[in-house]
Amino acid sequence: MEKYNGWTNYETWRVNLELFDGYELEETITSIFDFQEYIKEFAYEAITSYGEIPEDSLAVSYASAFINAVNWYEIAESIVDSNDKFICEDCDGVFDKKDLHHYKYEPEIELCESCHDDRMEE
Repeated sequence: MEKYNGWTNYETWRVNLELFDGYELEETITSIFDFQEYIKEFAYEAITSYGEIPEDSLAVSYASAFINAVNWYEIAESIVDSNDKFICEDCDGVFDKKDLHHYKYEPEIELCESCHDDRMEE
């Protein structure tokens, strides 16, 4: 599959541009997977104008089909990174970059303190 402007596809690029560009994290994120579900629900709410437009309308149907192709993980990861956070590669938790630890045997791996300590004990 060919990328679009560095994103997985046009739909991912467009949804990120229209809804999440410049998004500042105000909520605490404990899991990247929970966060991707949060932004996905946010997008679905936005296309129905928060319940003002019936979900069975033609416009919502087309918009839903469009956003079904979005790579939500990619958008969530981009938001996390742009807010000086990182995703632990072991537990998928989201942490401040100041708390980043690199495993000495594989320095490219980004870990939270707890997962780093667990690996060091192995």
